[in-house]
Amino acid sequence: MRRLVWLFLVAGALAACGGGGGGGAAVPSTGSGSGPGHPSSGQAKITVVIPKASTVTSSARKRKPQTISPGTTQLDFYVVSVNGASPAPGTASTLVTIATSPYCTATTSGTSCTVPVTLPIATAVVVAVATLDANNNVLGVGQVGPIDTTQPVITPPNVVLGGITSSITISPSANSAPADGKTHTITLTVTAKDASGNVIIAPGAYAAPIALTLQNSSGSGLALSTMAIASPAPNGADTVTLTYDGSQSVGLTQIVATSGNATASTSFAPLVYSPTTLSQLPVGTPVNITVSEAGYSVPFGTVTPSFVTTSCSPASCAPSTPGGTVTISVTASKAGSGSFAVEDRYGSAGVFSVTATTGSGGGTLIGPAYPVYEYPTNMSSGSLYGITVGSSGQSLWFVDANAGTIGEVQSPSSCNGTTCTITELASLPGLQIAPANMRTISTGYDGNMYIASLGNGTTDQGSVIQVNCSDASGSCSSAMQDTSVTQPVDAQLGPHGDIYAPSAYSTMLPTTPPSPGPSHIYSIGLTGFPTSTFGFNVSSFPSAPAYLTLDSSGSEMWFTDAGNGNVGHFSIPCNNLTPCTMYEEPSNTQGLTGFAHRVTPGARRPAGSLGGTPFSKGIAGIVEAADGYLYVAEPGAHQIDRLQASVWLSCSGASCTYTPITLPEKTATPQSLTIGPDGNVWFTDMSGYVGFISVASCATSCKAYEYAVPTSDGAPWGIVAGPDGNIWFTESTTNKIGEVKLQ
Repeated sequence: MRRLVWLFLVAGALAACGGGGGGGAAVPSTGSGSGPGHPSSGQAKITVVIPKASTVTSSARKRKPQTISPGTTQLDFYVVSVNGASPAPGTASTLVTIATSPYCTATTSGTSCTVPVTLPIATAVVVAVATLDANNNVLGVGQVGPIDTTQPVITPPNVVLGGITSSITISPSANSAPADGKTHTITLTVTAKDASGNVIIAPGAYAAPIALTLQNSSGSGLALSTMAIASPAPNGADTVTLTYDGSQSVGLTQIVATSGNATASTSFAPLVYSPTTLSQLPVGTPVNITVSEAGYSVPFGTVTPSFVTTSCSPASCAPSTPGGTVTISVTASKAGSGSFAVEDRYGSAGVFSVTATTGSGGGTLIGPAYPVYEYPTNMSSGSLYGITVGSSGQSLWFVDANAGTIGEVQSPSSCNGTTCTITELASLPGLQIAPANMRTISTGYDGNMYIASLGNGTTDQGSVIQVNCSDASGSCSSAMQDTSVTQPVDAQLGPHGDIYAPSAYSTMLPTTPPSPGPSHIYSIGLTGFPTSTFGFNVSSFPSAPAYLTLDSSGSEMWFTDAGNGNVGHFSIPCNNLTPCTMYEEPSNTQGLTGFAHRVTPGARRPAGSLGGTPFSKGIAGIVEAADGYLYVAEPGAHQIDRLQASVWLSCSGASCTYTPITLPEKTATPQSLTIGPDGNVWFTDMSGYVGFISVASCATSCKAYEYAVPTSDGAPWGIVAGPDGNIWFTESTTNKIGEVKLQ
């Protein structure tokens, strides 16, 4: 049975190597054999030298070429063909145990075995040769022949052996290069070992070549110098060049090496950062840089000129999820020029120039004259709400509540103030029900987008939708719904693999007459979406949790409650295994833990705490800026409020203070918030404006600026920082996408 196994390996190996005549260095062989007095069989003496493990170095190989693993303890010789045909049944074979064989002699460099092998008389006899270890693992295979055994003196040709790969390693284990538009090369080292744990080294070929593949690579930005390694290097460490085109969009990619059943892989992902230059950095004004690397959650580092400081420390520079984005706040203390670098732990660095300036826009921020543009979609009518950057970071996606579908701005950087290609889909594939009244859309680190759909209150009670779309083609391959979530207003993917969705309206207790019950925030399992859904009570009636944001700690989710005018928070992850405990301030209520359809009244904080003044009912968007403060849209009071996240984690009642920021427009109706590439808090004002709050000015007194949209009846709703370094927003009344040109 053992021979059947290794003969199977021999057949495959010899086919891969092209037979015994080429592709490898030879092991010397000698022999003398039968003459006319031995008509039925001949004898060939085949010599194989097994080196000591300590002598297997590249220099030793040069002195005495060997293809034999030092783990070899047995030699096996078996006739595989006679004049091109299979040998007769019962043809003799020879198995040699090196330690006890009289044919083997120890030398200073190893063991030399000259084995007499009995062969049938024929003009062409081929003998398979295998080297095995003490556990009968085949380490190498090859052949001798064809041998002419009709001659008086048999002189067999050289033995050609190929090492059989049992395990492979590739180093480095992770690789990256900056997405800076340049071409980068990375050297990968591939090493193969046999079943005895010894590195297979030159000369000679692998019994089965090592095949290389690129898996999960998006686009054509990656290439390997070779896709197959036929022979090992002198020291066993084969090198392959990985080339990355930094102008191409590339996702997380595995470089996989395979030989037989052995496989190994290493990963590659580009270091992506935006913006790529700080040519006009106002002195004293923080500017944000975003950094990400698909699949990795290691810290980023910064190297800055002496006149520049950053908010980046090892803790704050690590993304909370693999492939997550890190925001680095950069501040210049004086005018000057230099280079700024963002580095990852794998040796990749994004380097760009910094020029800090004083005067207009420096020191004291002066409201710039940013132009505002609007572009129509391909639909004749629509009501556009949420907007997000797609998974590749190259395009924008938005929801249309009227059409019940989504659309894409495929190339924001090509929009010039007059023309812009914006395409809405006709429908989403694979949904149970056509969505109605969609509100928000967000992009998860898993490459999918998540949509909160309120529903129409009758046939559609709302759902959270997972959709997978291609930025490049503008098409969506699949969409799935979790219809157990009732009327969600928002859907955000947390760093631990759960989706959180607040229900905008209170449920009703099953009593007569009906009485109001608490609202919920739902937790949805991500793997195999949707796997399980759990609803957690928020607080006593009235409550209507609306919008979510994850703070910089990555462990606290914040939400606004439009029903009672509170800001709430809860620690994540929380699901069926870890129930949520939700707190709301400043009106001094705490939501108890609970599951879907389980109604538990809200409870007060411990006795002695004082109730505070809540925000006006109807508070909307919420976001955290680099200064550690939360900014909350309060449309009912025509203002945006600023509160310190670290203080609100432990404050109670009246001690939960916040600062209202007056907006220039007296009838302002702020709705959605985002952090711009300039580090400021940008917002939509549904009375017809978009604007920003200067975060730097908040050190003394926050200053806000607003810009009118071109359409007189426009009502901006969603807002996001685009991949082109500009601000983009949706129009809920005019079926248009808007842009604020910052660059």
